[in-house]
Amino acid sequence: HNSVIQHQIQRGMPWSETLACTVSQQQEYYEELIRAYRGWMRVRALYPSLTRAVLHAPAFPRRLRPAQLFPYHLSEYVCRVARLTPFKYYIDMLATCLREERSYDRIPNFTAADALAVTGVGRNEYIAALNACKARRLMWRVNINRDSIVREQLPTPLPVARLEPWWRVAVVNIGESEYRELGEEELAHLKVTWKGWRCVCVCPESVLRGLLRKGLVYLEVPVEPYDRFAIPPLE
Repeated sequence: HNSVIQHQIQRGMPWSETLACTVSQQQEYYEELIRAYRGWMRVRALYPSLTRAVLHAPAFPRRLRPAQLFPYHLSEYVCRVARLTPFKYYIDMLATCLREERSYDRIPNFTAADALAVTGVGRNEYIAALNACKARRLMWRVNINRDSIVREQLPTPLPVARLEPWWRVAVVNIGESEYRELGEEELAHLKVTWKGWRCVCVCPESVLRGLLRKGLVYLEVPVEPYDRFAIPPLE
């Protein structure tokens, strides 16, 4: 049974031509599987290094769960293809929580800690932002333009304070209009980086910071199997 379903999905057979339509009414679910499979195949064609297990993992960012930790282990897809940075991800998450007036305690601990490190918004800042939103009494109560009210209380992207020489730089998928607006130095840097990743130490800092501001590159902190982490005891 499973092999028949897999055969039909892999070939993208229309619902009306499948055997399932004679015994089931789940056309919408079947078509969702078709779309998901095609998306997975496009990603695998772009990035053969992504394994089948990763593509089918629950954390694969086709539909991230609310308040989920940013999937750093899938940054090759999330940052490069989806162009979703940790900052934007957490700002969108906090905006949703504020818009729905959720308690800060409903955000999981690890997610809250990472969001604080990335955006600077912790418990106190969140509560202050929520109170500021509620102060816009009439517009907030009748749900008029809540998103813009929330966004006013959240921080904007800040320049990267420090760049470690051993960090890696990778390029996102760039559109044609963005490509045309690049300067000569930026273009030269991207042409080299397109072949893979480069270390921060070999990139001109001014050019790199300019590309980071435009969202055309992203940073990775490499972690190798032989790396070890030292966690000091609590004092």
